[in-house]
Amino acid sequence: MVPGIPKPDVCPPLFLATLFGAIAMTGILISSIFGWRYSVDKSEYRLVGYKISNWVGLVFGVLYSIFAGLYLYEVYQYSPTVAWSIFGKPPAYLPTSLYPVYEPTMILTGVFYMDIALGLILLVLIVLSFKFINRSISALKLVLVLLLMVSAEVMNGLAHLPYAIVPPLSAVPVLVKAYGLQFTLQVANTLKVSTLLTPDLNALLQLVSVQPGLLYGSFVVFALFNALLLYVIYAALSWRWTPQALRVEGR
Repeated sequence: MVPGIPKPDVCPPLFLATLFGAIAMTGILISSIFGWRYSVDKSEYRLVGYKISNWVGLVFGVLYSIFAGLYLYEVYQYSPTVAWSIFGKPPAYLPTSLYPVYEPTMILTGVFYMDIALGLILLVLIVLSFKFINRSISALKLVLVLLLMVSAEVMNGLAHLPYAIVPPLSAVPVLVKAYGLQFTLQVANTLKVSTLLTPDLNALLQLVSVQPGLLYGSFVVFALFNALLLYVIYAALSWRWTPQALRVEGR
């Protein structure tokens, strides 16, 4: 453990950020669809649904931002590889002798700043949508919230590379002092993604490397699945319900 740094507590902020982010995304998606439909058919039903889901998106979006910021703070303190990848440079407390242990595979600072920009744009759009209900704002909210959530989750996952399990910072100085840097690097190497993959996954990766079309095809299927899911949500929210009494009188 690094002197002066308290015991890490990374999981609760990550769990709460993920939970609140999922609720916020759902609220924004629903408000986007209600807003799109309300611009065509101005019914009270769609207006109420739009306002409620818009508030859900705003409130839980703010909570998501708070706990995501807390998670990044904890990551900076206790996960040098992830912090280095996201913020673009090693944490100040990390000794230069340990750089070879914790150096990340990818620098994702650009993605991090893009996510911040997307969040700010979404905040502006949500505030504007309380005053203006039109298709353009609704469409932008729908596209940007999907882009933000996917981008943030992918960034968090890729920032761990090359590790599936980042070597604990408290153990590394002890290992270096007792056994030397080379042994410490060997220990860290056992925690890499490539080492921890199962034989089945390794075989799948080899197959994809030989036939990359399989990967591209899976992306297409994934995109179609999400498009179908959005259409089902759209159809469900835009369905015009008619009371039974009115249907009987209309016969």
